[in-house]
Amino acid sequence: MEVLVSSSMVEESYFDRQVNTKLSGTPYATLANTDSSNCLLECLLRRLTSHCAAFNWDTIKKSCELFIVDPYVDLTSNLTAVSGTNFYIQRNVLV
Repeated sequence: MEVLVSSSMVEESYFDRQVNTKLSGTPYATLANTDSSNCLLECLLRRLTSHCAAFNWDTIKKSCELFIVDPYVDLTSNLTAVSGTNFYIQRNVLV
């Protein structure tokens, strides 16, 4: 049996979102011409193999940057205000 899960449910269950915020640094992967739900699912799928734990979603360019994040590092100093970009991080990771 196939179970479909809406992206808003995935977001609410696994990620915290910060609107108009961007994580600085070098992403390990970038996805172009996509939407936020694909970024959410891609990060979850890569969680076990490449340890994806966070991503930036550019609402204007329709792209996302996937990040490997150390769960024991406070990321606050690496976050900047950027209009049109939302930062998503898995709930089990410190911000």
